[in-house]
Amino acid sequence: MLRSQQIRRGVWFSATGLACLLALLLSDSWAWRRQLDRSAADLLVRRLASHNPQPAIIIVAIDDQALSNETGFGRLTEWDRSIYAHLLDKLQSARVIVFDMLFTGANPAGDQAFAQALAPLEHPILAVSRDNQTNQMIQPAPQLATGNVVLAHSDIIADPDGVVRRIQTHYDQAAIYPAIALVSAQAWWHLPAGLQIEPTATTLTNGVVIPVNNSSFMLNYAGASQTYPQVSLLAVLNGEVDPALFNDKIVLIGSTAAALGDRYTTPTSPLMDGVEIHANAIGTILNANALREQSSSSRRIIKLGLVLALTLIAMIRRPWLLFSGMVIGTSVMLISAVSALQQQFLRIDLASPLLAIGLTGLVMLLVQNQLQRQDHTQVLELFAKRTPPSVLSELLKAAERGQLQLGGERREVSIVFMDMRGFTNLSERLPPEAMMQIINTYLNLIAKALIDHGGTLNQYAGDQAMAIFNAPVAQPDHAQRAIRGAVAALEAIVAFNRSAAAQALPAQASFGAGINTGIGVVGNVGAHERYDYSVIGDVTNVAARLCGAAPANTIYLGPDTLAEDLGDLQSLIQPIGPLALKGKEAPLEIAAIVVAE
Repeated sequence: MLRSQQIRRGVWFSATGLACLLALLLSDSWAWRRQLDRSAADLLVRRLASHNPQPAIIIVAIDDQALSNETGFGRLTEWDRSIYAHLLDKLQSARVIVFDMLFTGANPAGDQAFAQALAPLEHPILAVSRDNQTNQMIQPAPQLATGNVVLAHSDIIADPDGVVRRIQTHYDQAAIYPAIALVSAQAWWHLPAGLQIEPTATTLTNGVVIPVNNSSFMLNYAGASQTYPQVSLLAVLNGEVDPALFNDKIVLIGSTAAALGDRYTTPTSPLMDGVEIHANAIGTILNANALREQSSSSRRIIKLGLVLALTLIAMIRRPWLLFSGMVIGTSVMLISAVSALQQQFLRIDLASPLLAIGLTGLVMLLVQNQLQRQDHTQVLELFAKRTPPSVLSELLKAAERGQLQLGGERREVSIVFMDMRGFTNLSERLPPEAMMQIINTYLNLIAKALIDHGGTLNQYAGDQAMAIFNAPVAQPDHAQRAIRGAVAALEAIVAFNRSAAAQALPAQASFGAGINTGIGVVGNVGAHERYDYSVIGDVTNVAARLCGAAPANTIYLGPDTLAEDLGDLQSLIQPIGPLALKGKEAPLEIAAIVVAE
């Protein structure tokens, strides 16, 4: 391949890789692409969920039976709050009690009893919520928010695709309202109130650091819905649950009833009760395993690395190698994503790198295929009528592998020159049309013989033909092939001259040949628009001089050709001795093969 052509193809691969990279970077702003990233990461989180809930947490569920008029207390908003006072009496052994519900408005029948039951608790936690329209906090009845009661927000906010992956760490209103999970963890560890809030982390007073992004932290879900243990509120009130179950636990009291609609989609479950989402949030903090999101710069670097690697592999021009690179790249990304999630709690977006591998790999395969077609066309144009089918097949295979070197390489070759004896005299006495007929007839015989023995026919120059052996395809026995081809050509000419067809020509001709072996530079010679495959070097010059000196029906062999292993051809060779050639300072020891007429 010409060096200029190699450079152009390198530029073509590079430009294609750059186009793929720009397309991938541009896709970062597309909603469907971001959704693909989230979904792929959710799938990994779901598959790798531990299914081991934090043992300190238990849920007391306000289920459908509790809301039934027959078996429970009816509509939740109409409950006498003294019910919660009775419930707290059953939960005295718990370390932390959290109410994941809003106690707005007065409840004269039960607020006093409820407040009295809350009073002796160390850190009872009641929920608040922010009104989306007014941005004001919705707080419990004043009679309840006294004493040791801690207010914490219970809001659950889904991402744009409707999946709950994170919890808002706090609301900074007239006062700071931390999330239920943060306050529950502080109470569990008997920590004083207070948070160190920074843009990338929230730190509790015991030094536990929670990675934060946009004032929210990402949950590490233990598993699907109902992974955390639940007991029915009615069962607790009716004494059907052993109070020891709540010993030293964080007890979350909240709704699991379908009628209340407090259910959300999470990465691990299509529907999960809000109270269990808070349980997962508390477990995430207690386990210190909050997930971290991959940075945007990291995403870009990975995409750049993948595109660059596949582009460089594509330049090698091996489709199987490129496909292997795609498989290896995909495997590395999957293993890295799993390892990062399990060991570093880092949530890697898989869709982007996999899309980068797929897009770049497929586009590069198309480019490789197009370049392969161009190589086939080039090989066919150069060699289809100059080489035997077996050599042409090897050339096409080499082109497919990207191993065809047509731009100039040093190689040992054997060169055959053959030209007509008495050409000048015939030209003087015959019209050009007759000479053209004679030349074409004999050169056709020569070309067939040389090509049949594996030669690459290089050029015709008037009455002269030139063939190359051992290029562009390697031929270990190239010297023998050259001699046998030249002998076959002269024998074909002798046989033709005896035939009736020769008698129909305006004149008959004879040819001589010269063969030399040596190192030459082989490759395409000429302009970009028109070039031929040829050999440059002294080996060519000597072969041409030997041909000019050889008599009719005789092949002159140069000394380097004679030095090759010629096998049974040695019996045909006749020593000639020193021969002075134009352009050579010293005579050359040559030999000859004579073909009988």
